Amino acid sequence: PIHVYSAANTYQVQLMVMNNSGCKDTIIKPVVVNPLPIANFSNTTACAGKATSFIDQTTGLPVGWDWDLGDGAADSVQNPIHYYDSAGTYNVILIVYSGVGCDDTLSRTITVNPSPLASFTYSGNCAVDEIQYTSTSSGPPLSLYWDFGDGTTDTIQNPSHLYASAGAYTTMLIVTNPNGCIDSASQNITINPNRSEERRVGKECRSRWSPYH
Repeated sequence: PIHVYSAANTYQVQLMVMNNSGCKDTIIKPVVVNPLPIANFSNTTACAGKATSFIDQTTGLPVGWDWDLGDGAADSVQNPIHYYDSAGTYNVILIVYSGVGCDDTLSRTITVNPSPLASFTYSGNCAVDEIQYTSTSSGPPLSLYWDFGDGTTDTIQNPSHLYASAGAYTTMLIVTNPNGCIDSASQNITINPNRSEERRVGKECRSRWSPYH
Protein backbone atom coordinates (compact mmCIF):
# COMPACT_ATOMS: atom_id res chain seq x y z
CA PRO A 1 0.00 0.00 0.00
CA ILE A 2 0.86 3.68 -0.41
CA HIS A 3 -0.33 6.04 2.29
CA VAL A 4 -0.03 9.77 2.88
CA TYR A 5 0.25 10.85 6.51
CA SER A 6 -1.20 14.28 7.24
CA ALA A 7 1.20 15.12 10.07
CA ALA A 8 4.66 14.26 11.28
CA ASN A 9 4.65 11.70 14.07
CA THR A 10 5.61 8.14 14.96
CA TYR A 11 2.92 5.69 13.92
CA GLN A 12 2.53 2.03 14.94
CA VAL A 13 1.89 0.21 11.68
CA GLN A 14 0.42 -3.26 11.93
CA LEU A 15 0.53 -5.91 9.22
CA MET A 16 -1.65 -8.99 9.51
CA VAL A 17 -1.27 -11.87 7.01
CA MET A 18 -3.24 -15.04 6.49
CA ASN A 19 -2.50 -18.07 4.28
CA ASN A 20 -4.87 -20.39 2.47
CA SER A 21 -5.10 -22.64 5.52
CA GLY A 22 -6.40 -19.81 7.66
CA CYS A 23 -3.20 -19.41 9.64
CA LYS A 24 -2.43 -15.84 10.66
CA ASP A 25 0.47 -13.79 11.81
CA THR A 26 0.86 -10.15 12.86
CA ILE A 27 3.76 -7.74 13.07
CA ILE A 28 3.82 -4.18 14.38
CA LYS A 29 6.58 -1.72 13.58
CA PRO A 30 6.96 1.98 14.41
CA VAL A 31 7.10 4.21 11.34
CA VAL A 32 8.57 7.67 11.84
CA VAL A 33 6.99 10.29 9.58
CA ASN A 34 9.32 13.28 9.42
CA PRO A 35 8.17 16.87 8.99
CA LEU A 36 8.12 18.10 5.42
CA PRO A 37 10.00 21.29 4.59
CA ILE A 38 7.70 23.87 3.01
CA ALA A 39 9.50 25.65 0.17
CA ASN A 40 9.12 29.40 -0.04
CA PHE A 41 11.21 32.34 -1.23
CA SER A 42 11.10 36.02 -2.07
CA ASN A 43 13.29 38.21 -4.25
CA THR A 44 14.39 41.80 -4.51
CA THR A 45 13.20 43.99 -7.38
CA ALA A 46 14.48 42.29 -10.53
CA CYS A 47 16.09 44.61 -13.06
CA ALA A 48 17.80 43.60 -16.30
CA GLY A 49 21.58 43.65 -15.95
CA LYS A 50 21.43 44.24 -12.19
CA ALA A 51 21.80 41.86 -9.25
CA THR A 52 18.61 40.08 -8.17
CA SER A 53 18.78 38.53 -4.71
CA PHE A 54 16.69 35.48 -3.87
CA ILE A 55 15.87 34.99 -0.19
CA ASP A 56 15.02 31.48 1.02
CA GLN A 57 11.99 31.53 3.36
CA THR A 58 11.52 27.78 3.65
CA THR A 59 10.19 26.38 6.92
CA GLY A 60 11.16 22.98 8.30
CA LEU A 61 14.94 23.38 8.65
CA PRO A 62 16.11 22.62 5.10
CA VAL A 63 19.70 21.54 4.54
CA GLY A 64 19.80 21.55 0.73
CA TRP A 65 18.56 23.83 -2.06
CA ASP A 66 18.28 23.42 -5.82
CA TRP A 67 17.41 26.56 -7.78
CA ASP A 68 16.33 26.73 -11.40
CA LEU A 69 16.45 30.46 -12.15
CA GLY A 70 14.39 30.29 -15.32
CA ASP A 71 16.96 31.44 -17.88
CA GLY A 72 19.08 28.31 -17.98
CA ALA A 73 21.04 29.15 -14.85
CA ALA A 74 20.99 27.05 -11.68
CA ASP A 75 22.40 27.36 -8.17
CA SER A 76 22.59 25.32 -4.97
CA VAL A 77 23.28 27.97 -2.33
CA GLN A 78 20.56 29.03 0.09
CA ASN A 79 20.27 32.65 -1.06
CA PRO A 80 21.60 33.06 -4.60
CA ILE A 81 22.30 36.33 -6.42
CA HIS A 82 21.61 36.31 -10.15
CA TYR A 83 21.92 38.71 -13.10
CA TYR A 84 19.26 38.50 -15.84
CA ASP A 85 20.50 39.75 -19.18
CA SER A 86 17.13 40.98 -20.45
CA ALA A 87 13.71 42.02 -19.20
CA GLY A 88 10.85 39.53 -19.26
CA THR A 89 9.09 36.89 -17.16
CA TYR A 90 10.97 33.88 -15.80
CA ASN A 91 9.73 30.74 -14.04
CA VAL A 92 11.90 30.18 -10.95
CA ILE A 93 11.81 26.75 -9.27
CA LEU A 94 13.12 25.99 -5.79
CA ILE A 95 13.49 22.43 -4.47
CA VAL A 96 14.43 22.12 -0.79
CA TYR A 97 15.64 19.05 1.13
CA SER A 98 15.50 18.23 4.81
CA GLY A 99 18.20 16.35 6.70
CA VAL A 100 16.30 13.05 6.37
CA GLY A 101 15.66 13.34 2.65
CA CYS A 102 12.20 14.91 2.61
CA ASP A 103 11.73 17.51 -0.12
CA ASP A 104 9.31 20.14 -1.35
CA THR A 105 9.10 22.19 -4.56
CA LEU A 106 7.87 25.71 -5.28
CA SER A 107 7.52 27.25 -8.73
CA ARG A 108 6.97 31.00 -9.09
CA THR A 109 6.98 33.43 -12.03
CA ILE A 110 8.99 36.61 -11.52
CA THR A 111 9.11 39.73 -13.67
CA VAL A 112 12.47 41.21 -14.63
CA ASN A 113 11.99 44.90 -15.35
CA PRO A 114 13.93 46.96 -17.89
CA SER A 115 16.69 49.07 -16.35
CA PRO A 116 17.28 52.76 -17.07
CA LEU A 117 20.57 53.83 -18.60
CA ALA A 118 22.12 56.84 -16.88
CA SER A 119 24.16 59.33 -18.89
CA PHE A 120 24.70 63.08 -19.04
CA THR A 121 26.60 65.87 -20.73
CA TYR A 122 27.83 69.20 -19.42
CA SER A 123 29.08 72.51 -20.79
CA GLY A 124 31.40 75.08 -19.21
CA ASN A 125 34.54 74.59 -17.16
CA CYS A 126 35.32 77.85 -15.40
CA ALA A 127 34.90 78.79 -11.76
CA VAL A 128 32.33 81.52 -11.05
CA ASP A 129 30.49 80.45 -14.25
CA GLU A 130 27.46 78.17 -14.09
CA ILE A 131 28.07 74.65 -15.44
CA GLN A 132 25.05 73.38 -17.37
CA TYR A 133 24.28 69.68 -16.90
CA THR A 134 21.94 67.80 -19.24
CA SER A 135 20.59 64.33 -18.51
CA THR A 136 20.65 62.10 -21.60
CA SER A 137 19.41 59.06 -19.64
CA SER A 138 17.03 56.56 -21.22
CA GLY A 139 14.30 54.68 -19.44
CA PRO A 140 12.57 57.06 -18.88
CA PRO A 141 13.74 57.80 -15.33
CA LEU A 142 11.20 58.44 -12.59
CA SER A 143 13.65 60.42 -10.46
CA LEU A 144 17.14 61.86 -10.80
CA TYR A 145 19.74 62.59 -8.15
CA TRP A 146 22.82 64.69 -8.92
CA ASP A 147 25.94 64.78 -6.76
CA PHE A 148 28.24 67.53 -8.02
CA GLY A 149 31.28 66.38 -6.05
CA ASP A 150 31.59 69.52 -3.95
CA GLY A 151 29.09 68.58 -1.25
CA THR A 152 26.01 69.85 -3.09
CA THR A 153 23.22 67.90 -4.81
CA ASP A 154 20.12 68.45 -6.95
CA THR A 155 17.10 66.47 -8.18
CA ILE A 156 15.92 68.33 -11.29
CA GLN A 157 16.48 66.94 -14.77
CA ASN A 158 18.91 69.51 -16.21
CA PRO A 159 20.50 71.52 -13.40
CA SER A 160 22.95 74.41 -13.55
CA HIS A 161 25.69 74.44 -10.94
CA LEU A 162 28.17 77.03 -9.77
CA TYR A 163 31.50 75.79 -8.43
CA ALA A 164 32.99 78.21 -5.94
CA SER A 165 36.60 77.41 -6.79
CA ALA A 166 38.72 75.77 -9.42
CA GLY A 167 39.66 72.11 -9.04
CA ALA A 168 38.86 68.54 -10.03
CA TYR A 169 35.39 67.21 -9.22
CA THR A 170 33.52 63.95 -9.81
CA THR A 171 29.89 64.46 -10.80
CA MET A 172 27.51 61.51 -10.37
CA LEU A 173 23.98 61.05 -11.70
CA ILE A 174 21.70 58.36 -10.23
CA VAL A 175 18.42 57.63 -12.05
CA THR A 176 15.51 55.48 -10.90
CA ASN A 177 12.67 54.30 -13.15
CA PRO A 178 9.02 53.63 -12.14
CA ASN A 179 9.82 49.95 -11.47
CA GLY A 180 12.47 50.84 -8.89
CA CYS A 181 15.41 49.92 -11.15
CA ILE A 182 18.49 52.11 -10.69
CA ASP A 183 21.52 53.08 -12.76
CA SER A 184 24.30 55.60 -12.26
CA ALA A 185 26.90 57.44 -14.31
CA SER A 186 29.83 59.61 -13.26
CA GLN A 187 32.32 61.91 -14.96
CA ASN A 188 35.47 63.61 -13.74
CA ILE A 189 35.46 67.31 -14.62
CA THR A 190 38.11 69.99 -14.20
CA ILE A 191 37.00 73.50 -13.26
CA ASN A 192 39.57 76.08 -14.39
CA PRO A 193 40.24 79.42 -12.67
CA ASN A 194 38.09 82.28 -13.94
CA ARG A 195 39.93 84.34 -16.61
CA SER A 196 39.31 87.66 -14.86
CA GLU A 197 40.81 86.18 -11.69
CA GLU A 198 43.86 85.02 -13.67
CA ARG A 199 44.32 88.53 -15.10
CA ARG A 200 43.95 90.12 -11.67
CA VAL A 201 46.55 87.80 -10.17
CA GLY A 202 48.88 88.46 -13.11
CA LYS A 203 48.63 92.21 -12.66
CA GLU A 204 49.38 91.96 -8.95
CA CYS A 205 52.46 89.86 -9.68
CA ARG A 206 53.76 92.35 -12.26
CA SER A 207 53.13 95.34 -10.00
CA ARG A 208 55.23 93.76 -7.26
CA TRP A 209 58.16 92.91 -9.58
CA SER A 210 61.19 95.22 -9.65
CA PRO A 211 64.59 94.80 -11.37
CA TYR A 212 66.21 96.11 -8.19
CA HIS A 213 64.92 93.23 -6.02
